[in-house]
Amino acid sequence: MGFPIKFFWFFFLFILYSNLLFGYKLVIDKSTLSFKAYQFKRLPTNGSFHVFNATLNWPDSILVNFEMKSVDTNNKTRDRHLRSPDFLSVNTFPRATFVSKTIKKETTSKNSYIVSGHFTLKGKTIPVSFPIEAIPSSNSINFKGQTSINRFDYGITHYKRTVDKKIDIFIDFLFSK
Repeated sequence: MGFPIKFFWFFFLFILYSNLLFGYKLVIDKSTLSFKAYQFKRLPTNGSFHVFNATLNWPDSILVNFEMKSVDTNNKTRDRHLRSPDFLSVNTFPRATFVSKTIKKETTSKNSYIVSGHFTLKGKTIPVSFPIEAIPSSNSINFKGQTSINRFDYGITHYKRTVDKKIDIFIDFLFSK
């Protein structure tokens, strides 16, 4: 085999097995990705995304993708409206993504970290940082965190007077080797 073919096979096998060697796989049925929005600044609307995936290469990086069509607030009419161009435009922007740049240990407790990276929603990418708690066990890590985004920054400006611009996002992920 020539050099290009050997290199291709090495690269292919490295990518295939790197997640097994270095990374953690998301346990979907034990993980949640949810949010909270407020109407009139005091009436919460809770929701979640049912279709998402994440890859954790601890302690270096995390990548999270979620399907916008899977938004669920337990109200079918509201969910259809959230999927529309008034809010998430899921036909044009089917996915949201978070890609970490750094995961830094905090000195406040042994399981506290600050994750910094880029969040992309509706085609707009903005830097975000948020605290997480990472609780390791022998072959898994429970990864909990919360952040807030300004929906106006992502061009989601419908109902400016009734729906608050701040959206809280909550992650509770279980990763296993």
